[in-house]
This record gives sequence, structure tokens and C-alpha cells, in this order.
Amino acid sequence: MKKYFHSLLIIFVLAGLSDISAQSGLDLTFGGDGKVIKSIGTNFNQATSVIVQPNGKIIIAGNAQTSLSNDFSLIRLNSDGSLDHDFGIGGVVTADFSGHIVAASELALQGDGKIVVTGGSYNGIDDDFALARYKINGALDSSFGAYGLVTTDFGGNDISASVAVQPNQKIITAGYSERGTDYVFALARYNIDGTLDRTFGLDGKVITDFGGYGDQARSVAIQSDGKIIAAGYSDNGSFDYFFALARYNSDGTLDNSFGTRGKVITNIRPDIEYAYSVNIQPDGKIIVVGTGGGIVLVRYNQDGALDNTFGIGGKVITANYNAYSSALQPDGKIIVVGYSSYYNDSSGFNYLFLLARYNSNGSLDSDFGTDGILTTDFGTNDARAYSVAIQPDGKIVVAGTVQFDIYHTSFAVARYLSGLASDVIDFPFSNNLLTLYPNPNEGHFSIYSNLPFASNITFQIFNSLGQTNTTETHAQPIHFDLSNQPKGIYFISISSGDMFIETKKFIIY
Repeated sequence: MKKYFHSLLIIFVLAGLSDISAQSGLDLTFGGDGKVIKSIGTNFNQATSVIVQPNGKIIIAGNAQTSLSNDFSLIRLNSDGSLDHDFGIGGVVTADFSGHIVAASELALQGDGKIVVTGGSYNGIDDDFALARYKINGALDSSFGAYGLVTTDFGGNDISASVAVQPNQKIITAGYSERGTDYVFALARYNIDGTLDRTFGLDGKVITDFGGYGDQARSVAIQSDGKIIAAGYSDNGSFDYFFALARYNSDGTLDNSFGTRGKVITNIRPDIEYAYSVNIQPDGKIIVVGTGGGIVLVRYNQDGALDNTFGIGGKVITANYNAYSSALQPDGKIIVVGYSSYYNDSSGFNYLFLLARYNSNGSLDSDFGTDGILTTDFGTNDARAYSVAIQPDGKIVVAGTVQFDIYHTSFAVARYLSGLASDVIDFPFSNNLLTLYPNPNEGHFSIYSNLPFASNITFQIFNSLGQTNTTETHAQPIHFDLSNQPKGIYFISISSGDMFIETKKFIIY
């Protein structure tokens, strides 16, 4: 049986690889034309963040106006773009924080599949950090905070812009807090029950002042060593905004081995630059993406110095576009999304979804779209992309907002082909008895198996040549460390005795 399976594996891998091309563009299997538009509230609906679950379902978070307030709002789509009716009510979930006006910024997945969403909530006087956690089915998780909801006050107007989940399931949020006429970076860390983690900063909270008048953290990421990178922008006091980064140790103190006492400010050129997205490469280098007279990318070495092997002196600028979010492909290429604009005499300025792809050295990828750029028209004169996620099969999911008129906006989602080698066909004999997360990963991942028995189980890991590394275990969940393996496509299977049960594909990047 196992020899037969090895043969099948090689046949399927080679068959999948033979169909791979450099084709890019809208994926017409999604929504019929590669695009989906959904409205939740009465008039105003804005999508701000997207993630892809290990099972391929897509969650989009944002804001929707209801009759009473502006709510945290989520939708979940099946892989074909249809609403997933097993999620919330008809695929839709809202949370109103006791009727207060709220704004969702970003969402993330915990290792157990629960969903966390962060943003801001108006308390009647000013804004606080807001955090909500949902079960896999979209119900608020009552074991978290007050019936699934948590707010945090830093003492002024406080907005959380980004969220990340540590391997130990503690939750980091990052944004900004008002201090008189000044704004400062603000971070909070929460225990798994939603209480502030008192081992982080001062009673779970950290603020960082760059010395200007408008410091805002807009994105947060966690390094493999547990250190925390927050990226955003800082005003130098003359309303000139520069890229700003801070790196923190796991206890919330600034990391003095990074930049100048834990902080880095980068002036890209005489212009205003806003950093909105940070990603950490597998080699530890840091990619920050934002807007300033065009798309701006900056890559830093692990010590915070500019990486001179990237672009010109560590910086790349692509004029005439605006960027809001980014993601790293498993092959090291960089995906950036935002919007492109053009002027029409009859309709004025028009805006399109923008998707750009860069090679690992910062040059635009000429094999993608037109010289590295794709734009998408949703049939309105205003469509802007705010978030991007990459599926395990390499397809690219982009979420944002379309505006029909001054009174009506909707969630908008598009999915694109990437031409990645990860577009390998899935095994037709999968029984969905295996859940693997995260995927793609850097070699560290966990597995839950939904088997009706719990003994004599063999896990086999295959590379694309059919070579195996076998692990036998009975514990749940099962944790794997393949960080010493080359990047690429792998497969993991479960068998019991001579009975083959299931295989999943995963990617190490």
C-alpha cells in the first residue's frame, strides 16, 4: 500500500508541475469573473483585512453601518467566492461593542482557528483599542474578555491598527495613542483570556515616542525569536512624515541592538511617506511597504540598517500608485496592493484595485501582469484595495472597498492567479481528516487529526521527489519542526497500519 502511495504521489506532483505557467490575472473560478462584491450594512461597508483559513475559506473583516452604529463586520467566503452559510448568519457576523461606533482594522487567526479582530471603539468620550475574538463558526468567544470583546484605554484617543498572534497564543496589538497634541506608537499584549499581560511593558501596555508630533504604528509582526517589530510613520515636527520602525524585546522593552536604541526613522525622499505594512523574510530581513509619491518599499537588515542589496540603497519607489498592504510569496517575491487612479473628463478621478509584484531584489516582476502591475475595474469609479493574503495554492486574495456613489460602499474581493509553482493540484482522495497550520510556513507547523481512533498512526512527510521523513506520534496537536529543510512544496500523509487515510500539501518558505 505504501509503495503504491509513493508512486501516486510522484505522478500527482509531476502532473501538477507540468501544468504550471507564469500566467497571472483574475482567477475566473472565483465569483464567476474573479471578483465578488458584498454589502452587510445599510449604506457604508468597508473591508480592511483578509485572511485565508487552512481549509481555503476566506475571511474578510471591516466595518458596516447598521441602523444604530458602525459595527465590526466579518464575512466568510467559500473557495468559489460564495458566502459560507456555516459562518455567522448566512456567512455574515457583526459586533457593535454595546452600540458604540467602532472601526475594524485587521484580523488574524490563532493556532486553534479562532479569529481575532482589532480596531477602535468610541467610549462616549474618546477612542480605545478594541479587540474581538470569534469561534470558528463566527460566534463571539465568551471565554475572551466580556462576551468576546475587549477594550483598552491608553488615556486619550487610541486606535489599534494591527494584530498578530504569538506562538504561545498571546495577542499583540499595535496602533497609536494621543498625548496632548502628539501621537505615539502604542502596543498592548493580551493573555489568551483577553486580560492584559502584565509581563509586557507597563501592565500590558507600551508607548514609544519618536520625538515628533504624529507617530503612528500601522503594522506589527513577530520575529521567529519572539521580538516584535512595529512599523508606521513619524512626523518630524514640520509635518514631514517618515517611515518609522521600533523593535521590542518579548517583555516590551525597546531592543537596543536595533537602529538607535530600538528605533529607526527613514527619510525616503523630500516628500511625505506613510508606512502601512511590515513583513519579515525567512532570513530575518524586514520589508516595509507604504505610500509617498508612489509605492514605497524599504528593506532593512536585522540590525535596522538599510539593505543595500535591495533597490537603490535599500529603497524602491514606483510612481503613480498608492500602497496599503503587502505579503511575501513562498518564493520570496513581494506582493503589494493598493489603488491606481486616472482622470476621466466625464467622471473625474477613477480608482482601480492595484496589485504589484516585486522580485526579491526590489525590481518589478516582468512575468506578472504588465511589467509587474495589475489593475482591476469593478465597474465603479472608485475601487481601492486595502489587504492581501496568499492561499496555500499560491493564489492571491485581495480585499478592499468599492464606492457606487457618495452614500453607498461595499466589500470587494478579487482573486488572482500567481503562476507560482505552488499551484499544484490537490489530491482527489483527501478526506479532510487533517488540519495543518500555518500554511505556508517557515518549517514550524502543527497538525490536528480528526481520526476516529488514536493509535498506530504514522505521519509521513514527502518532498516533491517522493523522499520521506517519517514521524510517529499520538499526541494532539502534533508539532513539527522542518526549519532545516529546503524551501519548497511538501506533502504530509496519515496512515494506520497498511491503510492510507489522507494527504495534505504544505509549503515551506
